[in-house]
Amino acid sequence: MSVQKNQSTATTSTTSKGPSTATAPPSGTPAAGNKTASTDPSLEAAIRALQEERLQGQFHEIQQRIKHHFSQLITYYSYSFATTIMVGILAAIAAITLLFITVKGWVPSSQYQKTIFLLATVTATYCAAFPGVFQLQRNIDDNRFLYLKYIDVANQMCSYQATNESLDRGAVDPSVFIHQIDTTLGSLNKIAVGSELSQIPDFTKALNQALGQTGAGNTGEAQTKSPQSSKRGPQTRK
Repeated sequence: MSVQKNQSTATTSTTSKGPSTATAPPSGTPAAGNKTASTDPSLEAAIRALQEERLQGQFHEIQQRIKHHFSQLITYYSYSFATTIMVGILAAIAAITLLFITVKGWVPSSQYQKTIFLLATVTATYCAAFPGVFQLQRNIDDNRFLYLKYIDVANQMCSYQATNESLDRGAVDPSVFIHQIDTTLGSLNKIAVGSELSQIPDFTKALNQALGQTGAGNTGEAQTKSPQSSKRGPQTRK
């Protein structure tokens, strides 16, 4: 009887242990203690920190570009405003001195009046050509456009930090948004500074036109003819 009990207990123990040793984890499930790289919390935290650092770097670069284009916009606008005022003032001075010179004539007029007239005429000509030489209006338009575009990109980055969503793609991964910002910055990478040397005025032509209005050429011809007439006078008296 004792031998039969021992055999029965051995049989039950082997049958109970069989299924436990034969059981295997389902396919595709990682075994205990084996963690993949995608589920590693420390690695995910490191990647997230790098993404945040890159986003901060992009935002800092955008801020620098905003300051640059805003300062350029103010500079070119102040140049345009100043030259417009200067052209009006110098043209008025040249017109007033021209009036006095015309009344008296070129030769009897004061040397100060002639100097002021010629200096105001040349300076007004240069100031009138200054916006075309340095392309002020074009530089103003380009810097204003880039300034507003960078403001828009900065607002998009602030909205993404708050909502984790892009403006045109909805919810996106930070890596995708970083590449999207890089593409935008590359398309806006432009230095809005231009000039056109062909717009430099011809000062000789401007002076000739100004002297023609004063009648200086006619007075010069009168001076060349007057000595001949004075020489012929005594010859006829003899």
